Amino acid sequence: MRRAFWPSAMALLCASVGLFAVPAATHAEQVLELWRGGGFNFPYSVSVNPTDGSCWVADLGSNQVVHVAQGGAELWRGGGFSWPRAVSVDPNDGSCWVADYYNNQIVHLAQGGTEMWRSAGYPTFNNPLSVSVNRADESCWVADTSDSQIVHLARAGTELWRSPGYPTFQAPDSVSANPADGSCWVADTSNDQVVHLAQGGAEFWRIGGFYPPVSVSGNPTDGSCWVADYYSNQVVHLAHDGAQLWRGGGFYAPVCVSVNPTDGSCWVADYYNNQIVHLAQDGTQLWRGGGFFGPLSVSVNPADGSCWVADTSNNQIVHLAIEPPTVTVGLYDPAAGNSYLHNTNAGGPADLTFRFGPAPSTWAPVTGDWNGHEMDTIGLYSETTATFYLRSANAPGPADLTVRFGPAPNTWLPVAGDWEGDGDSTVGLYRQAAGTFYLRNSSTAGPADLTFRFGPTDSTWLPIIGDWDGDGTDTVGLYNPASGTFYLRDSNTAGVADLTFRFGPTASTWKPIAGDWNHDGIDTVGLYNLATGTFYLRDDNAPGPADLTFRYGPAPSTCLPMAGDWDGL
Repeated sequence: MRRAFWPSAMALLCASVGLFAVPAATHAEQVLELWRGGGFNFPYSVSVNPTDGSCWVADLGSNQVVHVAQGGAELWRGGGFSWPRAVSVDPNDGSCWVADYYNNQIVHLAQGGTEMWRSAGYPTFNNPLSVSVNRADESCWVADTSDSQIVHLARAGTELWRSPGYPTFQAPDSVSANPADGSCWVADTSNDQVVHLAQGGAEFWRIGGFYPPVSVSGNPTDGSCWVADYYSNQVVHLAHDGAQLWRGGGFYAPVCVSVNPTDGSCWVADYYNNQIVHLAQDGTQLWRGGGFFGPLSVSVNPADGSCWVADTSNNQIVHLAIEPPTVTVGLYDPAAGNSYLHNTNAGGPADLTFRFGPAPSTWAPVTGDWNGHEMDTIGLYSETTATFYLRSANAPGPADLTVRFGPAPNTWLPVAGDWEGDGDSTVGLYRQAAGTFYLRNSSTAGPADLTFRFGPTDSTWLPIIGDWDGDGTDTVGLYNPASGTFYLRDSNTAGVADLTFRFGPTASTWKPIAGDWNHDGIDTVGLYNLATGTFYLRDDNAPGPADLTFRYGPAPSTCLPMAGDWDGL
C-alpha cells in the first residue's frame, strides 16, 4: 500500500508554533533573498532555467502552471491542469514538462506557454508525480506513481521505455535525469530504495536503507546523487556506484533536494522545520535559514548558484542567492613569519595575528580555500624545495597539506586559485623566464593539469589571480610594474588579454593583489605601496582612481600583501 506523504495540518501547525525543536538558523555563508512573490495557491514544485534564470512553478491549488522571470515578473500563467505536481524545464529551448497529477497526463509546454504535446490520460499514466528532463537529448523521465512505473519519453512524446510495475517499483515519488550518460536516478519510495537506471532502462543497481526516499537529485559532474530520506529525517549523498558518501540528520521531514553540479553542493527543503538548508559537497552545513512555512520544493540554478523555493504554505515563491564573500586584505611578514589579517578594508589593527612557517623566511605567501569550507586561509611556498605548505585554519600550527610542485630549486612565482570552479583552491606556478603558467587541479603532488603561455618571456611582470568575469572560476592575469598596466585573461588558456588597463603609477614598486572588494561576485585589482603601507583597491577592472584607499601595517614596510575571506562571512 502506498504511504501518504502529504503533511498533516496538525503537524504543520505544531511546527509553526514551536512545539517541535527547530534547529537554529546558521550562516557559515550569507544568503540573500532576491525576491519573494505571492499570488500563488499552494505552489508544489519549482524548476529553474539556467539559460535565462527564469523559473517554472506548478501551482497546485490553482490548477495552473506559472512562468516567472528571474526578477519575479510573471511571464505566463495557464490553466487546464488538475493538481500539477511537478515541473522540469528544458534549458535548450526554455520549454517545460509538467506532471498533471489528477488528469493522469504529461504535458509539454513551449517557453511561451503554448501546449506542444499532451499525453493520453489513464491508463497511459496514473497520477504521475515527478518529471525530469535530460538536457542532452531533451527526453523526459517520468515517475508514474500510482502505476508504480518509470517511463522514458522522447522529446516528441514517444515512449522510449516503460518499466515493469509493482513489485519492481512501488509508488516511486521522484526521478532525476543525468545528461552526462542519459541515466536516471529513482526514489522508489514505498520500496524504501534508490535505483539507478541506464538510459535504456537496465538497472545499474538498487540500494535500500531508506525510510522512505521521497526526492533524488543527481549530479552529472561526478554521477553522485543526493536523497531526501523523509521519515528518517536525514539527507544522504550517494556515489555513482551507490556507495554512501555522507548521511546527516538535523532535518525534520526533508522533502526535496536539488544539487548544484558546479560545486557539488545541495539545497534541501526541510519541511517541518520550515527551513531551507544549503549543504557543501561533503555534507557540511553552509547555511540554514527560516522564514518559510512548509517549503516543498527547491531548484538550484547552476549558472549563478541561486536557489528558487516553493514556500508552499505561505503561497509564495522565493528566490535566494549566496552573497559573495567579503574579501579583505592582510599582510605577511617574512622576517617574523607572522600573518596579520584584517576583516575590513579600512585602517586599524589586525583581527588575526599568528605565526606560520619559519622566521626569518624567504618563502612566499599564497591564500585560498584549500578545503572547500568557504573561508580563505594562508599557505607558503618554498622555492628551495618547490613545496607548498597549506594551512586550513588562520591560526598557528603545522601545515595541513604539503604539496611538492615544480622543479627544486626554482625562481618561479607561486599562485593559487579555483581553476575548476568547484569551490576548492589549488596551487600553481608562473615562470617569468618562459612566460608560462603551470596550474594544478588538486592539492597533491603531480604534473601540471594546465600549462599555457601568457605574456612575454624573460619578464618582470607579476602574476595575479581572480575571477574576472564572475563565472565562479579563477583565471590568470599579469601586472607590468614598469607601465602600471594589468593584463587579465578570462580563461586559463594561451591568448591575448581580455582586459587591459592602467591602474597606479608607472615604474612602480607597488605589489598587486585582487579580490571582490564590493560584493558583486567579480574580482578586481588592487595595489599595496610598501613605502607608505597603503592599499589602493579598485572596484572595476578599468582605468580610474582607487575606490578604497587606507593605511594598514607599518610604513615603510617589508610585508607582502594578501587578500582573502578570512572569516567566511
